[in-house]
Order: sequence, then structure tokens, then C-alpha cells
Amino acid sequence: MPLTKVQTPMLGTGSVLQVVSQNIVGGGSTTSTSFVNTNLTASITPLYSSSKILIIFTQFMGLQNGGGQTRIDFNLRLTGAATSDLMGYYYYGTYGTVPGESQTVISGSYLYSPSSTSSHTFTTQVRKAAGSAAECGTINYGSYAASSNNNITLMEIAA
Repeated sequence: MPLTKVQTPMLGTGSVLQVVSQNIVGGGSTTSTSFVNTNLTASITPLYSSSKILIIFTQFMGLQNGGGQTRIDFNLRLTGAATSDLMGYYYYGTYGTVPGESQTVISGSYLYSPSSTSSHTFTTQVRKAAGSAAECGTINYGSYAASSNNNITLMEIAA
């Protein structure tokens, strides 16, 4: 069914115009010292360039020990109409090593101003903290439990 434009004055500022949500079960892994895309991604095409996009995400992680730490860098990346690193958690994890695999959940939210009605894609990314091989072993994103439910939700809000 095609999306029909609703006139903003009819709904008012702060109204939710559309919602896109992706639930991903499972994931992948990396040992990269450069940012790599995880499998958690969603796209939205704003109805109005004046809108705001509220991004809410939750992603499960399993972090294996590095040479001396168990830490990663996590990033929310925008591609499409523009390309930008929107927010990041740096040195996320444990200072020092942990027995086995450290299991954690990374979640957050971000309010983005699109300024165009072109498609915007939001993707989470991970790498070993500071791009250093000693910071973490294998990073298992979204997959430390077979039933891990990872989610990204995009809401267009009338401004």
C-alpha cells in the first residue's frame, strides 16, 4: 500500500508520521580494527524535510578478551541522502580481561534532522576499541544467544 502524505497541520508538531522497525535475530562476528557494519540497519524516507527522525536501537554483543582489554567502539552511522557518524560509544566494555566472553547490550537513541525527503539509512557499526588489536578478541554482534532480538526503530516526527 503506498504511503500517503498527511498534512502536518492536521496532526500537529510532535505527531508520529511514520514508523519503520527492524527486528533481527542472530548476527555475525568480526575481529576488525576498522568500523564494520553489523546486520542491524533500517531505512526511512521522510515525508517532510522539516521532520525529525527518532532512532532507537538495542543490540546484543559478545566480547572476547583481547591482549589486555575487552573493549569495543560502537557507532551509529547514517548513509543515503547524507553520510555521517551520528553517535558512538568508545572504549565500551571492560578495562582488563574477563573470563570467557563478556555479554552485554548496547542501546541508545538519537534525534536526527534530515533536511531532505531522500532515503536515509541508519546502521550500527563495531570495531576493536581505538582500532587496536589488543583491545578485544572476536566481537560477536547480535548473536551471543540464538534468540537475541536486536532492534532498530525509526520514527518520523512532525516538527
